[in-house]
Amino acid sequence: MRALRHNLPGAGSIAAACGAVLLCSCTGLKSVERSQVPPETLRHWTVQEARDAQKESPFLKAHMRNGDLFVLGDWWIAGTSSVSGTGTQYDVHRQQLQTGELHVPIDSVAVFETNVLVTSRAGVALTFMVGVTAAVAIICALNPKTCFGSCPTFYVWDPDRPAAEGFSASIAPSLEDTDVDALAASRSGGSLEIVMKNEALETHVIRFVNVLAAPHRGGVRVFADLDGTFWECASASPPVAATGPEGDILPLVRDVDHVERVSLADSSYLAARETLRFTFDNPPPAGDCGIVIGCRQSLLSTYVLYQTFAYMGTQAGHWIAEIERGRLGDAGLELVNLLGGIEVRVEERPGEWTTVGEIDEFGPIAIDRHLVRFAAPAEWTGRVELEMTKGGWRIADVSLATLSRRVEPLRLAPVDVARDGASDPAARAALLDPARSLTTLPGDAYTLLYSLPDDGREYELFIESRGYYLEWVREEWMREESATHLAELFFDPRAALTRLAPEYKRVEPNMERAFWSSRYAKP
Repeated sequence: MRALRHNLPGAGSIAAACGAVLLCSCTGLKSVERSQVPPETLRHWTVQEARDAQKESPFLKAHMRNGDLFVLGDWWIAGTSSVSGTGTQYDVHRQQLQTGELHVPIDSVAVFETNVLVTSRAGVALTFMVGVTAAVAIICALNPKTCFGSCPTFYVWDPDRPAAEGFSASIAPSLEDTDVDALAASRSGGSLEIVMKNEALETHVIRFVNVLAAPHRGGVRVFADLDGTFWECASASPPVAATGPEGDILPLVRDVDHVERVSLADSSYLAARETLRFTFDNPPPAGDCGIVIGCRQSLLSTYVLYQTFAYMGTQAGHWIAEIERGRLGDAGLELVNLLGGIEVRVEERPGEWTTVGEIDEFGPIAIDRHLVRFAAPAEWTGRVELEMTKGGWRIADVSLATLSRRVEPLRLAPVDVARDGASDPAARAALLDPARSLTTLPGDAYTLLYSLPDDGREYELFIESRGYYLEWVREEWMREESATHLAELFFDPRAALTRLAPEYKRVEPNMERAFWSSRYAKP
C-alpha cells in the first residue's frame, strides 16, 4: 500500500491513528461488548428486536458516511428512516458539533455500533458478533496481538495469496485515504476479476475500488513513483551483489518470486536499525532512473499498534477524544519516526551518499512495489543502501530501473459487482456514487469485474481503493489497560520500545503463522 506519512491527515502522530480506532468504550466502564449493526439491519428490526437492543445497549453510536459520529443515549427508532435520542454529534476530527435531542437519518449511516454492558469477563474469548469461528476465536484469544487485521484484501491471480491490501493506514474516518497498489502484471484487452474480502475483525467502509490501467510499449514495465506519478521503465536490472548484517542475501532479493529477506527484531530495543547494501552493474549515465523495491511490513508495527490499543483499554473513548481534538499535541510523533520507513540512499561518488527517498508502507499482508525515482549523478557508483528498522520489513526484490517516459493511466470502475455468486447492483451503485460507500463486515466477499481496453495496447495494472476501516478492540487487550504505559509510548517511546522488546521477542517466532491462521471466514 502506497501511503506516505506526511500525506496522511493527522499524520504527526501514530497516537492519532491508534486513537482513531473509534470502537471506544464509554469512560469508566470496566467491560463493554460491542456489535456492529449495518443500517439495513436496524431499519428492518421488529418492534421487539428494537426494544431488546435498546434495553441491553445503553449507548448507540452511528458512524456517518461523511465521517461524523453520533453518540446517543436513551435512543429509539423513529419509523424506518431515522434513529433519535439524546446525545452528542462529533465531526470527522471529533470536535463537538451539537448536543441534546438528535435525529440521525439511517440512509446517511455507514455502520451502527451498540455497546452492551458486561459484568464479568469469565469465559469470554472474543465478544464481538455471533458467527466468529471457533478456530479464529481460539487463535486470537491465545495471542491477541497477532490476530489478523489490516483493511480490505484483494485477490486476483491466486485465490490463496492476496495481490493487494487497501488503505491500511486509514483506521478511522479522519484518516480516510486513497491507496494505489501494483498488481505486477500487464494485460491487453479482455476482462479482469478481483475478489475483495473482509477477513478480519473489522468494519470496512469503502468509497471506491478502481483499476488503473497504465499504457506502455511492448516488453517494458510501468511503476508508480512515491509521488503518485507513473513511469515507463525501459529496463530493470537485479543487483549483482546484496548483503545484510547476516551476509549474502542476493538469492533472496534478485527475483520476483515471493521469497523474502526478513530479519528478527533487536532483543533489547525494537527501533534498532539495520542497513542492506546493493551493487548494480553498469549503472545508467546521468538521467532519470529509480530503485524498484518490492516489500511489505513485518508484524512489528502491528504489534506496537495493538499494544497501544491495549494500554488505552476501557478509557479509549477519553484518549481518542483528546487526541483527535489536538489536546496531546505531537504525542506519538517520535514513536512514528523511530519505527520509520525504508530510507533509500545512493552513492553519488565513492564515499559520498545521498538520501533519495523513503518508503513508508503500511500493511503486512501483500507485497507492493515502489519506485524511488532520482536523477542519477554523473559519477554514481551503482551502489545503493536501504536503512530500516531491524525486523520491521520483508524485502522481496530490488532492481535498478532506467526510466523512459511518464504515462497517464486510465481509471476503470467495475462493470459488475457480485456477492454469493449473484450480481449485486446496490453494491456496485455504492462504489460508483461519490456520496455513498460500501460497508462490509467480517467474512463478506465481493467479486468485482472490470473491462480492460481492447485497443491493441498493453496495460500495466494497479488497484486504486479509497476508504477507512474500524478495528474491533479485542476483549483481551483491555486486561492490559495502563495510562502510565500509554503515556510512556507517547512521550518516552525509546523507553517503551526497550521495555516491550522481551515480550515481542517471546511471540515473534510464531507471529506470522498465527497472523495468517486467524483470517476470518464466515462459518
